[in-house]
Amino acid sequence: MKLLLTAAAAVAALGVATPVLAQYNYTRTTSYSDLAATPADSRSETLAQRADWLEARIRQDHDAGYLDGSDRDRALDRLQTIRDQQDRLDRDDGSLTVADAQLIQDRLNRLEDRVRDDDPHSRYW
Repeated sequence: MKLLLTAAAAVAALGVATPVLAQYNYTRTTSYSDLAATPADSRSETLAQRADWLEARIRQDHDAGYLDGSDRDRALDRLQTIRDQQDRLDRDDGSLTVADAQLIQDRLNRLEDRVRDDDPHSRYW
């Protein structure tokens, strides 16, 4: 895993989008109707992909020197807490209710905002 992240950072340094970041284009919306329109069995997967994207972004910004080690660790700890909460909220069939999905989406938005505030080059996000 570390090798993959190191390779992703090297590719990013060359100005080429990494597959993890390029393959996932999420919408920051937290509207109830948008989340309700997402099929129940894919809400959890969609949020997990967003969390993976955010983790890759945090690690990439640390590798590029935009975030120091303590900011990276704090952000990754918060992200793990969000993932743990999502795991607890997942139903037996792996789906989330709209309200639960909205809660996780809001927490991911707040974490991303905090990381952006710490990153002086956040305009590149």
